[in-house]
Amino acid sequence: MNSAYQLSLRFLPVVLALCACSCATSLEGLDDPKGELDEVLRILEQREAAGRYGEKARRDLERLAVKYPRDAAILFANGVYAAERNADEQAAVYLDAALRVRARFPEAVVLRGEIALREGNVRLARRLVEEQVQLVPDHAGLRELLGAIDYLDREYDSARSQLELALKLGAPRWRVAYHLGLLAEAEGDSMAAIELYDESQQLNADFDLARSRLRALRVNE
Repeated sequence: MNSAYQLSLRFLPVVLALCACSCATSLEGLDDPKGELDEVLRILEQREAAGRYGEKARRDLERLAVKYPRDAAILFANGVYAAERNADEQAAVYLDAALRVRARFPEAVVLRGEIALREGNVRLARRLVEEQVQLVPDHAGLRELLGAIDYLDREYDSARSQLELALKLGAPRWRVAYHLGLLAEAEGDSMAAIELYDESQQLNADFDLARSRLRALRVNE
């Protein structure tokens, strides 16, 4: 199932929130991982808004991971930024490290699972997500990704159930509609798929994946 996520816009607020509960401890008040991460992320956010990515900001973020190797928020932030730059191998290293520090971390699992899917490792993605669902059963992103995994394994009934649960838990309707469209298309129901893709596009006019699927199906009508 094609990724419908926008990584930085989706995860940056989570990283900022994690700063408030950083796992690192200060040494006599001299170190401040929360403050340092917050400052670097603010710079990255500003540059992202302007369509620019700076090498200095990237190096600053990586240095924080060296300075605070057991701070889950810093490791996660590096994973997100590496994924933004399509450096999936590097992102996976950071995310795995974050998960070793903090076992209950659904946002990190969602991104790590997406990377595993891009690499074709469906088994790893399923293991990561199913283990995390045991810890956080009411996380929309986990349920949505589990639906994607079920879709790839052709377990369509389970995929639909997971996506419907994700919607109830707060997943964006436009994204769930797109994924349900993929299921309908896989089951040979082109009319239902067109309706779902159309709904997805109406809810998010900038969503190119839904537009592309719509165009392909209408050409074959």
